[in-house]
Amino acid sequence: MEFFPRRIYSAAVILLPMILAVSHNPSSRISPSFRSTSGIAHDRANKNPISTWTFALRLKGGSDLETFDREAFEAVMKRRFFFGPSFQIHGGVSGLFDYGPPGCAMKACMLNMWREHFVVEDGMLEVDCAALTPEPVLKASGHLDRFTDLMVRDIKTNECFRADRLLLDLIEAQQKP
Repeated sequence: MEFFPRRIYSAAVILLPMILAVSHNPSSRISPSFRSTSGIAHDRANKNPISTWTFALRLKGGSDLETFDREAFEAVMKRRFFFGPSFQIHGGVSGLFDYGPPGCAMKACMLNMWREHFVVEDGMLEVDCAALTPEPVLKASGHLDRFTDLMVRDIKTNECFRADRLLLDLIEAQQKP
């Protein structure tokens, strides 16, 4: 099995033009100049493939991430109903989301890829468990008493980071020649 199956690549081809349009279009509308051509989305004005901009930057830890407008991207994804807040008609619940038709399709695609790799090819068993854990279970396991992730907030972008991960990334960056 190839590392990035064609189905996941197809889902990425659908999403990447939206990400780029939001990143480079202040009005947060999908620009008509972004199209999928031969499986790769291009900016017609610059003729640059997507891979040179968004996800490659995140994977490499590039410094161009501040060009990505998360709020605008989320607005596009909500407007196109990839996802939306759960129980929205009742005021919503923080941290819970419902998937719309395109979000369900993307989730199903990712789950099928996971199943093909781990269940079919590696012969592992699949288990589907509850997604929310009650507090008594976390208390009994010691998670409430022993585990604390200290968080820090960037005062410019208002983005939150785990302090330990931020320090590790900084140390690794300084160690590289």
